[in-house]
Amino acid sequence: MQIDKYALLDPVLRGAPITYTLSYTNAGSLTATGAWISDVIPADTTYVACAGGSACVFDGGIVTWTLGALPPDASDAVTLTVRAGETFQVVNAQYGIHSAETGPVSGAPVTTTVAAEPGHIDVYTFVDLNVNGVRDAGEAVLAGVAITVPYALDPFAVTDAISRTYPFTVPVYGPMSVTTSLPDTYFRTTPETVYLFNEFGVTQTLGFGYAPITVTYAVIYGTVFADANHNGVWDADEIGLPEVTVTSAEASPTSTTTSAFGNYILRFPISGSVTLTATTPAGYLATTPEVVSTVAVTDAVDVVDFGYFAGIEVIGQTFDDINVNGQWDAGEPSLGGVTVTGDGDSTLSDATGVFTLHVALDEPVLIAADAPAGYVSTNALPGAAMTRIDAQTLHIPTPVAGQTYTGGAFGLASAGDVVTLTGHVWEDASVTGLANGVWDAGEPGLPGVLLSLSSGLTRTTDAAGAFTLYAPPGQAITLTATNLPEYVSTNAIAGAAATKYDNDTLLVTAQTGGTTLDGYAFGDVRADGVAVITGAVFDDADGDGARDGDEAGLPGVTVTLEIDGGLSIPLVTDDNGDYRFAVAPGAAVRITAARPAPDYTDNGHKGTFSKV
Repeated sequence: MQIDKYALLDPVLRGAPITYTLSYTNAGSLTATGAWISDVIPADTTYVACAGGSACVFDGGIVTWTLGALPPDASDAVTLTVRAGETFQVVNAQYGIHSAETGPVSGAPVTTTVAAEPGHIDVYTFVDLNVNGVRDAGEAVLAGVAITVPYALDPFAVTDAISRTYPFTVPVYGPMSVTTSLPDTYFRTTPETVYLFNEFGVTQTLGFGYAPITVTYAVIYGTVFADANHNGVWDADEIGLPEVTVTSAEASPTSTTTSAFGNYILRFPISGSVTLTATTPAGYLATTPEVVSTVAVTDAVDVVDFGYFAGIEVIGQTFDDINVNGQWDAGEPSLGGVTVTGDGDSTLSDATGVFTLHVALDEPVLIAADAPAGYVSTNALPGAAMTRIDAQTLHIPTPVAGQTYTGGAFGLASAGDVVTLTGHVWEDASVTGLANGVWDAGEPGLPGVLLSLSSGLTRTTDAAGAFTLYAPPGQAITLTATNLPEYVSTNAIAGAAATKYDNDTLLVTAQTGGTTLDGYAFGDVRADGVAVITGAVFDDADGDGARDGDEAGLPGVTVTLEIDGGLSIPLVTDDNGDYRFAVAPGAAVRITAARPAPDYTDNGHKGTFSKV
């Protein structure tokens, strides 16, 4: 059973309702019977209501919801509403879910901040005679302007010729908008709507400027905004960015900086083509053009907004890895429609295989590609300042806000066009104390071991020692395991359609696409825990029973290690005729070699068992 909780709003005002949602799940494999939830209402709060379950009851400071039987994977939610008191913080920690089969399961505490004062927004309007977007000395208030602040206690006001500011009390914490109307015979010198973040206990002041249409200036104004969803559009919950420089060589003056709310204005003495340029703030990336050309018209207004995203941009590629070697080779096409995610952002690669992510930080970033149905992931190729985690994941360990990261690519291949090989690498420590080349019950998988295919693809074993590799169809493949430092090999077990070459290598016959082969296994053991036996099979040209300096090794000869008690471990000599075995110290063993070919002879002596 699992349960967690969140509060709908945080912070809230004194006396305001706090609504909690308690989500629960039966994550077990059996039905939970007689299930119920209990929640002790927090100190300095007053119970208001509950909902959900088959019934809910408040009694003695505790709310109880009856749920009944919950089958496996069943999930739902209940709600509790209380009213905040005078304390500055409300902690809801005493809640849990119960059933006949389990004891109480608790969730994490939820803390809500309680504020004493709402937010305040003061608004004024003025006649902007010099068309600079700022109320200067001598500029009068402007009457007849309607002001709207949607979440204020009194959301509407109309200015008169006397009042300098109009106060709005806003009891809601979060993004807020302030909008003003446009009187006849005037044009705006500031934006119609300003978005800001209302904070409890804070007063913010906004000015809205208007110039008479008789003023002979062309005006361009706008907002530089934090484009949180990086869509290039100024959305209602996106606030302005202060202290951003906007310039135009044709304007008078030629440069300005945005206000506390991200607003700017440029005025132009004559009509004509103009170019505006915004300077990227530190740690941001542009989501709209930073250089905009337009036409300024005297006695008229144009609006140009600039959007910026706080974080990093990741541009990469997805491709069809036709030869299944994990590299983007010449001639391999792009692959569109692949879902790529990066710590909160998600996108599909386009028809050319290109994807673009915008990731907020500060922390290391993981970029992952999800293989579409019918495809498998072959490799993740890191770009600059990236590292590879696995075939589906890239890592940016030290991202710097405001930077664009490129060069990362993900290879994918059609599952019906590849041969799938699965297996394990195990630690041959053995429950019997013998490094016997057999995967005995209880011997763990060995993570982090590199597996390689002669066709090019590589993998490292996972936490359980398992691996999955993909090979091209119609080719004989060599599968090789590379030992971890301080480890030696004890055996290689051939799975389907394979033969053993040596303790590190299996030879797999050519297969058709869509085939899955399994059962491959490699045994490794720490070298300091075994006795290593090495030797060679050689062409004893002079028949003296000793290897002379000019006598060549014989590759491909089967050499068998027999452990007293019946176990045999065969392998094949390498290209130099050498072989190697690893066995537990003290084991009684015998080594024999098969006759390489009919034209070779041996002495027929199989030897006796000797301890190592």
